[in-house]
Amino acid sequence: MPHGAGRTLFDHLTGTAAIVASWEHPAATQLAALVHSVYGTSVYRDAAASDDARPAVRAAIGDEAERIAFAFGALDRAAFRSAIASMDRPAACRVRTRWGAVLELDATDVEALTVIGMANECEQTVARDGARAAWRERCPSLVAAAKRWALAAGRVPTASREPERSA
Repeated sequence: MPHGAGRTLFDHLTGTAAIVASWEHPAATQLAALVHSVYGTSVYRDAAASDDARPAVRAAIGDEAERIAFAFGALDRAAFRSAIASMDRPAACRVRTRWGAVLELDATDVEALTVIGMANECEQTVARDGARAAWRERCPSLVAAAKRWALAAGRVPTASREPERSA
């Protein structure tokens, strides 16, 4: 499936997962990043897998990773970014999906979705023009939340660690 200028969805998914891995996030977040848009998203509408494929995807990557990946595809990105804008640390929240339903997220989901959202933007920006920092400008609310949460937990903020440039 095509995904951007001369690239495939596979290129994008593997690149996004590699960024999440380079930021040393848990295996479930890395696996969710690997399939983060297979169900389509509010921006990338072409679904590689239907909702009927969820059991097969779950069997391949595990329950937690599939649940996060499905949530990434289902989220109304603007509603999610608004929900996390004032959080001091990842917290449970309810957000609207792109089809208007409400999705319940726990704190682990919120952190994973934020990280995948940043890696998604980063991968597309770096792959397109090699700009190592410009991706931060595409998702300032995600970057700001990740930095606040990392500092509150005594960690180095993910957004301060740059991924390797794509070939």
